[in-house]
Amino acid sequence: MTRDLPMRDPAEGISPNGMIVTGARRECVLPSFEKVLAAAADSLSGMAGEVSLYVYGSVATGAARVGSSDVDFLTVGLPADRAKALGMSMSDQFASLCR
Repeated sequence: MTRDLPMRDPAEGISPNGMIVTGARRECVLPSFEKVLAAAADSLSGMAGEVSLYVYGSVATGAARVGSSDVDFLTVGLPADRAKALGMSMSDQFASLCR
């Protein structure tokens, strides 16, 4: 049995001045995953305070595969209980698209 290994981001590394660099780009997100990003952003719209949502990993680099990839989000300024609830809700809502 052959197992597909995760594809590394070919642009990942360290810049000459020591900063982390990646190939994560908004334009790399595959159309299949756009509805996941939109749903996450919509669920945070209108929240009090400043909340940021970032996507990273295979979805952000264009290497994600429908049905086997997960969608990695990082929130800043979102209370931990709200972030956990969002993660659970998104997992249920998009179980057929991503793990």
